[in-house]
Amino acid sequence: LKSITYEEDENQYRYPVCALVEIRDSTLTVSGLKDGIVPILPVSNSFSFPTGEKTVSMHRMQLPILLGRAFTDFKVQGSFLPKVIFDLTGARSLQSMYVMLSRASKLKNIAILWWFSSRTLHGQLQGDAQEEMQCLQLLKPEHISNI
Repeated sequence: LKSITYEEDENQYRYPVCALVEIRDSTLTVSGLKDGIVPILPVSNSFSFPTGEKTVSMHRMQLPILLGRAFTDFKVQGSFLPKVIFDLTGARSLQSMYVMLSRASKLKNIAILWWFSSRTLHGQLQGDAQEEMQCLQLLKPEHISNI
């Protein structure tokens, strides 16, 4: 986000009328703006909802912008995120999926962005994790009870 232009009404409330964002490698060119700078204009939306006794109608103008962040599974290891939306199609290993799924403390705070094949969940452990599992399988039950 490069800048936001506001207008003020008679009550001194400010309303955004245009946001300029930089989109690197964009092929869109707008007269009067540098390459890669794209204007975002407000959109109008009207809706109604029943309240029991009557129906309330609303109209609003707003910039269609959402704050967002993206992290790799490596970057968030050991971190806590209050809510998580993730894409399992990009998971390259079971360990990667575990890291993504375990960042939120509650299941209700996790959303999966895209459909993914259940075969993804049946993948093989990689590297050190696979070696560790093989070593654990060699342990005798009496050794495990002492751990």
